[in-house]
Amino acid sequence: MLKFNWRKSKENASKLRLGATVRVKCGTEDPDYKGLDISDYTGTIKQIDDENNLILIELDSVTLEKIDKNFIHKITEDGFDYQEIWLEKDEVIEVKGINEHNDEK
Repeated sequence: MLKFNWRKSKENASKLRLGATVRVKCGTEDPDYKGLDISDYTGTIKQIDDENNLILIELDSVTLEKIDKNFIHKITEDGFDYQEIWLEKDEVIEVKGINEHNDEK
């Protein structure tokens, strides 16, 4: 059985920086569309809101290709940008880098 180290997770969240590549943790749902699993989405941090413990992630091309086109249409109709997402810092982990096949380097 895998154990998750919460202390290390919180330390990692506090060290996130602009331009870092991040991966969304397993079991994370879209904050605006409950029930939509966004586990393993990847992208780059564009903005950090320390006061609210949030980060703005620009999703990478590999992730964008995974999103259903009908859902992209719905997101756009609802006034959201489907290429970006605000998440809590502790919902992501920093990864060293990702190639075009979404593999960690």
